[in-house]
Amino acid sequence: MSLNMLYRKVVVIDKNEPEQTKYHGTVVMIDEVEKIAGMPQHGYTRSKYVKFDDIETLLSVLKNNAKGWPIHYNSRSGNHKKGIICSLSGDIVKLIDSNNSFSPNSYEYTYHVKDISCIKITDEAFDVEII
Repeated sequence: MSLNMLYRKVVVIDKNEPEQTKYHGTVVMIDEVEKIAGMPQHGYTRSKYVKFDDIETLLSVLKNNAKGWPIHYNSRSGNHKKGIICSLSGDIVKLIDSNNSFSPNSYEYTYHVKDISCIKITDEAFDVEII
């Protein structure tokens, strides 16, 4: 996966349900490389952040395995922040602010799904195809 995917319209395919689960969105950010937790030193992966086309699509992506997903979201103060999803109930998301590594549990926030600006999509769980 290369930087030429940036700002391209894509289809995100869930590898667990490749026949039926395809989500449309736009790649808005790309991590250069990051280490995979628990892998040897040479274990690296590329990942991208995808903004999905609408809230219904976003909810469909989240409902299968929302907990622990890194996302970017728009805070109520208007700032763009990073977070980790703790739980999803209906269209309400509970987040941990991952900008604060000292005491993350004291920084849990509740947001509406519409506040999520993009979700981190990793190559292990999803295929991303340019359309």
